[in-house]
Amino acid sequence: MKTQKSIFLVLLLALIGTSNLVYAANQNSFYGVWISKNGGLFYEINKDAIVINRIDYSNRYSISKNKYRIVKWEKDKANADKYVIYTLDESDNKKSFEVSIDAYSDLFVFAPPMTLGMEMKKSSAAELNKTLKTAEDFEKAAEEAQKRTEEAKKVVDVVALDLDENNAPRSKAEIMAVVNARITGLRNVYKKYLKLKPGFGGKVTLKFTIAPGGDIVSINIVSSTTDYDEFDNAVKNMVATWKWKIIGSGNTTPTISFNFAE
Repeated sequence: MKTQKSIFLVLLLALIGTSNLVYAANQNSFYGVWISKNGGLFYEINKDAIVINRIDYSNRYSISKNKYRIVKWEKDKANADKYVIYTLDESDNKKSFEVSIDAYSDLFVFAPPMTLGMEMKKSSAAELNKTLKTAEDFEKAAEEAQKRTEEAKKVVDVVALDLDENNAPRSKAEIMAVVNARITGLRNVYKKYLKLKPGFGGKVTLKFTIAPGGDIVSINIVSSTTDYDEFDNAVKNMVATWKWKIIGSGNTTPTISFNFAE
């Protein structure tokens, strides 16, 4: 009798121990919203479809969405906790996903041409919608900023940039990155002075020196065709406030011509 009890206890303890290591997933276990570790990828899974939402934080929070219609769920014969999901994308191209859930209730996804699988945690529709809303707001703000820059270029345009790149620590591309980002300020200056002198315009050429710390340490008006000294000085004073990134050493002295026209 004691022997039978001992055997029963051993078997019971063995079952309890293994139950902490094995999670027998069924198809319903995969349903819901899952999020990648870096927060940039969401999987929405239900019996009919897999929807993948990607948020690219390095590119102005750009959003992409791919939907895959599920054709078949197939349980892996070698692993009771793994399923192969056969799908078709929106162009009816075939794609399969291998999915499993570990003892910590995390989702593991492998989808060729991925070379490595990906671990994801359970999320919620509320978290997904909040993340998408934030990304959409950033994307909209970036688009509006780009639109303002394009509008500014309609009245203010850089018609020439002179820089000896062989002897300058900063490139023309670096110079223009800041110019394009700040050109809206020059548009506002131009619009202000148009109210005082309607119809005027012309080209203002500035030469300035950017120190390693990013500040403009000297700036001069080389020439102007506006016939409006007060405006020319306002343009010079606006550009004098611009800043570039800090570099190790060396001054950079570009000459830039801005054209102003209604």
